[in-house]
Amino acid sequence: MEKREKIIVVFAALALLYGVYVLFLEPKPQAPTFASAKNDLDTLNSFITKVASATKEGLSERDSYIIQKAENQWRRDPFIRIKKRTQAEVEAQEIHELAEPKYEILYTGYLEMGTIRLAIINGNEYETGDRLDQGDYIVRSISSTQVVVATTDGSKNLFIVPLQEIQ
Repeated sequence: MEKREKIIVVFAALALLYGVYVLFLEPKPQAPTFASAKNDLDTLNSFITKVASATKEGLSERDSYIIQKAENQWRRDPFIRIKKRTQAEVEAQEIHELAEPKYEILYTGYLEMGTIRLAIINGNEYETGDRLDQGDYIVRSISSTQVVVATTDGSKNLFIVPLQEIQ
């Protein structure tokens, strides 16, 4: 037998001897008796009595404040995630009166390259601030779901044009 085989056999024999000791020779733990269970119960009761008496003596001002605040109804969920609004959504909220544009405006594509955003409107590419080819309209803001277009004729009407998928 090689050296490593001898080592394996020695460890197997040690494991066997330990198993025999645990099964047959080790003293068995005693089952709990009624007297020990009664002692444990008495210890628990005395602990509960101490806690109750400490509570009767009164809480500190700080503890009372914490308990009072914990019982109140929360104004908002502290774990809620608040999504910041985009510029287009802010402008959409500012719109009071929507009128229909004189010309049909189709927003059919969106491109974003770094900080540059392009909207494909009526087949042409526009950036924020560009003037549309037809009508007196200017692109105010571009997002992936909508474009805000404003008139330049002095009425300052705003139009929200949603993204439309064309087949």
